[in-house]
Amino acid sequence: MRKTTKSVLGQLLKSKVTPLAKFHESSRFVVDGGYLLRRVVWPPDATYGTICESYVSYVAQNFGLDTVVVFDGYDSKNSTKVAEQLRRASKQVSRDLMFDAEMRTVTTQASFLANGSNKSRLIQMLRKQFEQNNISSKQAEADADSLITSTALTLAKSEQRPIVVIGND
Repeated sequence: MRKTTKSVLGQLLKSKVTPLAKFHESSRFVVDGGYLLRRVVWPPDATYGTICESYVSYVAQNFGLDTVVVFDGYDSKNSTKVAEQLRRASKQVSRDLMFDAEMRTVTTQASFLANGSNKSRLIQMLRKQFEQNNISSKQAEADADSLITSTALTLAKSEQRPIVVIGND
């Protein structure tokens, strides 16, 4: 399967819009969880609980608590992203890790996230941490792109404020 170049579409869209220097203060954000997983840099020698707190802090500081984070599903074999997930995973190797909040990291962030099972367990831990901090999160059965779009459209219809989608996939 040939890999598409989604960046070409992104560049075309960006060329047609004037970027805002700053988002309106009442904006509500819908964040691509895959983008978020890669965006937050893990502190060295941290526990997985500390890592989850880092994600919560990042969302709170950059988007506010009234944010919706939408994750891909990594258990489905029918996803349109299965081939891409396998391609990314082949670049890094990581064994399946059984971890909890108190366990210290034993691998690099990139290697850890290349393993779909590890990523799924981390997402479950993150979603619980988000819930405890009143940050809404969702997880698609497979590819999150349509769930991100439908979430943003639903919010746009029901709320009288700007909705901003954040992600780079």
